[in-house]
Amino acid sequence: MYEHTGESPTVSDRSRGSITTKELKTGHDVYILWSMEAMLQDIISKVDSDGNDNIDFHEFLA
Repeated sequence: MYEHTGESPTVSDRSRGSITTKELKTGHDVYILWSMEAMLQDIISKVDSDGNDNIDFHEFLA
């Protein structure tokens, strides 16, 4: 169980074996953003016929 010592553990301070709700939310938010970026990159790569990492108007319509 977490014993309150007056200071919160940081993400790099893993020796305490606990995490605050703020740290958990931050980690969750970072993971969600990373997942969304990877999903959008996958979508772009599927329709980006010229390989320029952009969806041009004609690629969008295809």
